[in-house]
Amino acid sequence: AMNCEKYVEEKVAMIKKRRDAAARALEKYLRAEFYLPDGSLYMFPKIGPDGSNFDSEKFALQLLDKEKVSVTPGTSFGSWFRHYVRITLLQDEERIAEGIERMARVL
Repeated sequence: AMNCEKYVEEKVAMIKKRRDAAARALEKYLRAEFYLPDGSLYMFPKIGPDGSNFDSEKFALQLLDKEKVSVTPGTSFGSWFRHYVRITLLQDEERIAEGIERMARVL
């Protein structure tokens, strides 16, 4: 029989490791502002500076075209979030860090 509690604990630990890897990469490559989630498969970093004309939709398209990395533009959640993108924590730590490093190349 499968031990559900152990399975859940392992998955939570895995997502926290991925979240922490994303946080380190966001700080290192982008110096982005972000909230460190306690229980989410997503992070929502602010990568465009206040007062700028940063366009998260344009950035997401350029990132996909130039670096083959997919993010969700913050404007998908409202115009207020035009300086943000949503990233997922579904890949392993190395791929997450690599994706964020590629984001920095496009910025």
